Amino acid sequence: MSELGAPSSYLLLKPGVPVLSSDGVRVGTVSGVLAAPDIDIFDGIVVDTGDGERMVVGAHVKEIFDHGVELSIDAAAVAALPGPKK
Repeated sequence: MSELGAPSSYLLLKPGVPVLSSDGVRVGTVSGVLAAPDIDIFDGIVVDTGDGERMVVGAHVKEIFDHGVELSIDAAAVAALPGPKK
């Protein structure tokens, strides 16, 4: 997706970056990255949907770009995801 910029890494992912579902819906923005960068493990992202936060596991993150994240699941699946445990 050219409007999202060049492919990037979870190491450079910043809060506030838009998150798009597989059906092209903007489902929210990144509010956190779940990772252990010192051992290069990416577990997923936390998405602020406007109706609460949702945890998206790494397997559902299709690609990370400079200006956005593309998921491999649709908007309905994102809405059904659990929030992060506090």
